[in-house]
Amino acid sequence: MRVGVISDTHLTSGSDRRSLDRIFAGPLFGVDLVLHAGDLIDLEVFEPYARDCELLMVAGNMDSAYTRSRLPQTRMIELEGRRIGLAHGWGAPEGIEQRLLGLFDEPPELLVHGHTHCARIERIGDVTFFNPGSATDPRFTPRPSVGIIEINGGIKPRVIEL
Repeated sequence: MRVGVISDTHLTSGSDRRSLDRIFAGPLFGVDLVLHAGDLIDLEVFEPYARDCELLMVAGNMDSAYTRSRLPQTRMIELEGRRIGLAHGWGAPEGIEQRLLGLFDEPPELLVHGHTHCARIERIGDVTFFNPGSATDPRFTPRPSVGIIEINGGIKPRVIEL
């Protein structure tokens, strides 16, 4: 199973969607599922892509009130027997892992998050934290990025720079 991961797209309904078109036609083409780790801003931006693949999203701290009212803050997803947590995050980058873990009753094997706009894969204790970076708004890194999670007996996240 291949899962696409995006976060921090920060697009409004009036935004230019060509970057998303390229992402969904490129590195995320043919994935079984797409996870969005929040700060999408306007939910309707993703409606055309939801026709082609299943999208699971969570709300982020910058999302519109409409988007926040329709999306959960967290999701726990089980894929092929693996537990994946999905949340956005908030506050300073330092300590974000503990804040995120506090959102879940049980720790997931992989915790997908956003907020910092910086791509990163880091194992802390029994949990692997995976931030795909920002697909369209790389504020603190030189390039936008997305992620892919391959599940085939184990979980293997990787970052794809765009």
